[in-house]
Amino acid sequence: MKLAWALLLFFCGQSHATTYIDNGTIGVNYAYSLKTEDSLIIKYALSKLDANHPSRVHISTVNGSVDYPIFVILRQGRDVVNWDMPYWSSSGQKYNFVARTVCPYMTDSLFVIVTSPNVPPVDVNVRVTLQKSYLLTAKTAVNTSATPSQPRYFRFEFPANTTVVFVEAKSPNDTCAMLFLFKSCSVHDLIEHAFSDESYRQTITKKGGMMVHRKYYPKGHFYVGFVVFANDDNCLDDGTHTPINATPISVPVRIKNISLTIHDISDVETIASVVEDIGFIYAVIFGLVIILALYHFGMKLVKHCRKRNLRQIPGMVPVLPPVLQPLLPDINADGGDQDNNSDAGEEDRDEQHSNESINNARHEMIIKFTRGEQIMVSDLCWHDMKQLKEATQLFAWILIAVMIYNGLPVIYMMLVYQLNIHKTGDMDWCYYNFYCAHPWMFFSDFNHIVSNVGYGILGVTFNGIVYWEERKSRESNLDTGIPSQYGLYYAMGWSLFAEGVSSACYHICPNHFNFQIGTIDMKVRNCSLV
Repeated sequence: MKLAWALLLFFCGQSHATTYIDNGTIGVNYAYSLKTEDSLIIKYALSKLDANHPSRVHISTVNGSVDYPIFVILRQGRDVVNWDMPYWSSSGQKYNFVARTVCPYMTDSLFVIVTSPNVPPVDVNVRVTLQKSYLLTAKTAVNTSATPSQPRYFRFEFPANTTVVFVEAKSPNDTCAMLFLFKSCSVHDLIEHAFSDESYRQTITKKGGMMVHRKYYPKGHFYVGFVVFANDDNCLDDGTHTPINATPISVPVRIKNISLTIHDISDVETIASVVEDIGFIYAVIFGLVIILALYHFGMKLVKHCRKRNLRQIPGMVPVLPPVLQPLLPDINADGGDQDNNSDAGEEDRDEQHSNESINNARHEMIIKFTRGEQIMVSDLCWHDMKQLKEATQLFAWILIAVMIYNGLPVIYMMLVYQLNIHKTGDMDWCYYNFYCAHPWMFFSDFNHIVSNVGYGILGVTFNGIVYWEERKSRESNLDTGIPSQYGLYYAMGWSLFAEGVSSACYHICPNHFNFQIGTIDMKVRNCSLV
């Protein structure tokens, strides 16, 4: 600002021609031909203007030289903004026309200064108009247009009982532009506001939107701006670079037509949408619980009927298959057809022979396992049940270790991206349609957390069912038959829970760095289970 004001004093203090217009007229085009180091100063009185319709400055030139550009200064109170003509956009393209909207709340006067260090004469056109659609109201669409050198911005004031609004932007053409929000109004370059840390911004083509909370704007108002890019490279994000036209553009060729609407959204609506999603998940789980309960009581009824039918058959004695008898050597100790007249020595020899058979079978199974040979179910049946239970619990512990190893970086990346969004205001960190996003608290897209809650609930429910079955098996003392791999089922339940966490962390802010990280983690867990 000081540099621009010093240049102004330098140019205006020379002995060259200076044209001064004390009371400029709104809507009148001032055309002048500036020679070497000539200056044009126009003062506009803004005190009589409606604060709801700010002034918009239009400056254009046809024969401006890139080697000898003219210098434009806008001064409003203590704020000064300046640029060269031809105007250089952020992408490097040059333009012979520029338009800026001046904040209406600062001072009662505006100075437009144009100076020319050019050797040949330069034709300059200066015109100030009123921007009629400046204050936005809820549920009222405003149609506007912008170009790379002619950005637009508007003001919105929160109604008394409104805490959350949704800014919706629609366009019939897919020209790449930027939608951004900022807090303060000044005559500073609007494009500099768009890339400042105090603004929230996102690139848009045909549709875009932002959820805005009043608590982030303590003054009760905010500003919505549009900046059109000189090319579509920022929206394509495929590494392409469009060459810059060396000749300054004199006619607008990238015009972005935009329809802007502010929707009033109450906290009840945002909470209701979350409650509806979670309620649907719990309704499904409640239905599953009812089905499982009916199945459980139905099975108990069937078992009760079977036992009653067995008791009605006279002389019916349960017979244990011979292949399972070594697991329970004392199963017939109290009854059956055991010969009570056998001597104790023969019983000891039979027990010793049985123990030797078990030890030999275990030794043979260990040899098969170490050699990589195929192990049969009968081999597993010789194992001690406590050892089998400890071995099967390794599935769950291994999967939990995999969850921690892969989950901590995923959660860390998600937190870093959320911090970057709130710190820099750049919402393009995340590749999804903010038109459908519902920010809440720290998260920029809380609805994707809600949509993945089902994974966690299903995993916890599944582990609860497994624990229920394991408890029934333990109470029934079922140490016969094929060993139950409850640890594998616990691992499957934790895998579902981990999928919900990783999927939520990915969908909160999907980008190139964490692309489909939830699917990748799921494959790792599946391989671990297999």
